[in-house]
Amino acid sequence: MPFIKLTRLEQKRFGAVVVCILCAVAAWLFLALNKKYPYTVQTELIYKDEPQGKAFKALQPDTVDLKVEGTGWQLLFARLRIKPPAIAVSLQKLNSRSYVVLSEQLDQVNRQLETSQRVISIKPDTLYFDFSKRTNKRVPLRLISKLTFTPQFRINKEIKL
Repeated sequence: MPFIKLTRLEQKRFGAVVVCILCAVAAWLFLALNKKYPYTVQTELIYKDEPQGKAFKALQPDTVDLKVEGTGWQLLFARLRIKPPAIAVSLQKLNSRSYVVLSEQLDQVNRQLETSQRVISIKPDTLYFDFSKRTNKRVPLRLISKLTFTPQFRINKEIKL
């Protein structure tokens, strides 16, 4: 049993109003998603141009938060993306100091992303590293060729050195 009884003419008018409201909502959504918005994306770092002769360890995690400016469509799809792409960071400055300032590399980071997206800032801005001297040590290898196993285990093929 209908809650409100409408005549045939009123049903047509109500249907027209509903269609107009749906069109207005769709147009508003389309216009709102075409504007530019800042949003934050968490991404991983890939280190390149590592310093020669130094072993280093990052003192912070290998993920950073990128504040990106893009359209609402990009924001929508960035939230739906399971894993955002990693960005490459140059460690060339580590030859003269023990930290890297990421805001100096914003142009390089922006070249790695889509053309319509633009990175505004990176958090944390500075990456600190702990250094130790890289050394090599020669260790002699000795082959233990006589191996014994319990009855149910054995070697599949001959050992090659």
